[in-house]
This record gives sequence, C-alpha cells and structure tokens, in this order.
Amino acid sequence: EGAITSPITIAASGTPGNLTTLLFDAGAYMTAPYWVNGASGYTGWGWPYRQGAIMSGNLSYFVIDGGTNGYIECTDNGYGKTTQWDCVGIYVQSPQYVTVQNLLIKNLYTRTAHDEPTNSNGTGLGSGSVAINAACYDYSTPMINFRVTNCVLHDAASGVLLQPSGNSLGVQIDHCTMY
Repeated sequence: EGAITSPITIAASGTPGNLTTLLFDAGAYMTAPYWVNGASGYTGWGWPYRQGAIMSGNLSYFVIDGGTNGYIECTDNGYGKTTQWDCVGIYVQSPQYVTVQNLLIKNLYTRTAHDEPTNSNGTGLGSGSVAINAACYDYSTPMINFRVTNCVLHDAASGVLLQPSGNSLGVQIDHCTMY
C-alpha cells in the first residue's frame, strides 16, 4: 500500500506453471514527476526505450498485475508542465509468455488541445503506456504469447507501442480502454 517512487526492474524469469508475478497490493501505486527512459532528454521521437516505471530485459514467464486499483502515473510531465519528456509506464524487451493486466497507466504526457505543435518530431510523441520491443537491437528474438488485458491507458502518445520481429505470434490486447 502507498506510493512507489522509484522504478522497478523485474530481475528473473519464471517458468511454465511458476510465473514471476509483480502484484500491486490494494492502494499501491507508482508515481513520479516523470519516468526516465532511454529516450528522455533528447530531441526527436524514436527508439530505443530501455527504461520505464517497470522494466525488464529478455525475460519470460512473468505477470505484471495491477491488482484491484494499482496504477502508474507521471505528475508533472507534458505540455505546460515542468518536464516534456517521453515517458514509459512499462518497458518489456522480447516478451515471451508475459501478461500485463488490471492496471491503470495515466498522464505519462499530458496535452492541452490545440496548445502544442504536433509534428512527427514533437516532444512527448514517444511516450507510451506499455512499450514493447521484440528485441531492442536483435530482431531475431520474437514476441511469443504477450498479452495486455483489462487495463486503462491514457494520456500518452501510445497505449501499447509494439515493435515486433517478423516471427512474433500470440500477441493479444483485449478488454482495454485507451484514450
């Protein structure tokens, strides 16, 4: 219960039938003015993201579960805010047998309609609630059985940002609200 203000790194894979689970207790949430990622602080949109509020490298067989009311937020990032960085709620590299569920990810980059220029190189356009990269530099590692379910993702450039390899399969995004 309470605020988590530092990033969490998933340190180990689970196994079939024995998943590694990151479960938010009731009342637990992650909050920071902004969540640093590999793209923050530079101009232009693009990869590579290597960090977020929650992150993992090439791991498999794990679940990130928001529980009954867990959420991830930025409190001071976006147009007219102190920072204007591309922020990521969850970064997962090469997910295999991974589920993100029951989570609210909000306000990673807030905007005010018609007050900020929009172009392909705009600040904040790289922010993503769930940023997934099949393999950050080695596109031979596919996504397999990756699922985002029962989540609300809002105020980011992307709800779920995928960059899969050509051999990816079993990717599901269901029962989510994104705006």
